[in-house]
Amino acid sequence: MPDHIREMAIDAHEEYPDKRLVIHFMQPHTPYIGPKADEVRGRLQDEHGMQFKKMNIIHGEESSEESELNFSQLRNAAEKGYIANDTLHELYRENLEIVLDEVKHLLEEINGKSVISSDHGELLGDGDGWFMPKAYGHPGNVYSPELRFVPWLEVESNNRRDIVS
Repeated sequence: MPDHIREMAIDAHEEYPDKRLVIHFMQPHTPYIGPKADEVRGRLQDEHGMQFKKMNIIHGEESSEESELNFSQLRNAAEKGYIANDTLHELYRENLEIVLDEVKHLLEEINGKSVISSDHGELLGDGDGWFMPKAYGHPGNVYSPELRFVPWLEVESNNRRDIVS
């Protein structure tokens, strides 16, 4: 969870104040967390009997039940048409807002220049079906701007850390 990653990053910074840190938050990547995502999962479970295996594992329950409605992520439910793409975009945005709040708190605790970026983009039902198939996640052999161009934000600081190799 992003708050746990932030706490671990602060601990690492305090233990190694003269080192560069690479801190990898999962969000906005799946699994989607937050109140809206929980509400959508609950609604899909109530209305369709869906189970979300990876979320169960995160919460300490492992599901051995295999069924057509046993998905690993909400994104998979969207691929099958149970969630509208607009809703998927809302869940993604909620995930992003949650992690950016933790990044903001982290930047208040760690001095020096920081860079905020991403390891890849993600498709959220993007594609026109003609030139690019409708896709979710980050499938291989799909070349789209959403997957290939990632953000890069440099956060300057008046205090520069002295880095020692």
